Amino acid sequence: MTESPTPAPSTVDQGTATTETAPPPVDDAVQTTEAAAGPTAVELKDQGQRDAAEAVEQAWAMLDMVSQNLELEVGELAKVARGQAVAQWVSNVQSRRERNSVQSGDTEVTVTGVETITEGERYEVTACLDWSDVEFNDVKPDRGELGDRQQITYVVRPDAGGPELFVTEDPLEYVACDD
Repeated sequence: MTESPTPAPSTVDQGTATTETAPPPVDDAVQTTEAAAGPTAVELKDQGQRDAAEAVEQAWAMLDMVSQNLELEVGELAKVARGQAVAQWVSNVQSRRERNSVQSGDTEVTVTGVETITEGERYEVTACLDWSDVEFNDVKPDRGELGDRQQITYVVRPDAGGPELFVTEDPLEYVACDD
């Protein structure tokens, strides 16, 4: 597996969210593609897998929002992620903000696989992330040999206090998306 040289936002702080608003519905914030020319969305077997897939989609919707709007606190990422993932994503976003780097365009997310490791407790969600429309300060970053469409597998788990699922591990290891 190869690390992406300049992926879209992928770092978050474990700070507490500063507002009580929920992220927008996934349908409004993230497009899931099923086009023949791109990756095929996986057929999910049960509600747990659907919830795990939605957790990854919501995480990228929030990452895009926080990266595009400097008025949003990076702590908003705690609404969609925990543990290593939120720490990594907050760090990445803060680093870009220190460089006055603002994102435009949204990440297109296609969930291509969900593996139930322990029902309701741990899932591995594989997603193809399409950053074709994502730029920073109106410049499209060089994403290396893997290009704009990269696949990654996240660990998704519930928080200690309830059933809601969060992205908890981001391995930062990308491969080319399967078409």
